[in-house]
Amino acid sequence: MSFMTIVEKKGMEEGLRQGIIQGRQDAILILLNAKFQKPDKNVTELIRKIQSLEVLDRLLEKANFSSSLQEFTESLEKEVKKL
Repeated sequence: MSFMTIVEKKGMEEGLRQGIIQGRQDAILILLNAKFQKPDKNVTELIRKIQSLEVLDRLLEKANFSSSLQEFTESLEKEVKKL
């Protein structure tokens, strides 16, 4: 029987957290692509830099309700400035 060390457990938790963050980032980019067009490199890079699930959740909602890519981009830039 094998027991995880504290370090192994922390590593697994961090890996899970990173997977959830990447999934949220992917969801935002997929939604933007489906609604508008493929976001430019700057928008993609800004989204990829965000590591807060709370911020990513807000951005996912904004992506869903924005009427244009420009409107979303303005919201994204405001969120990034807060970080």
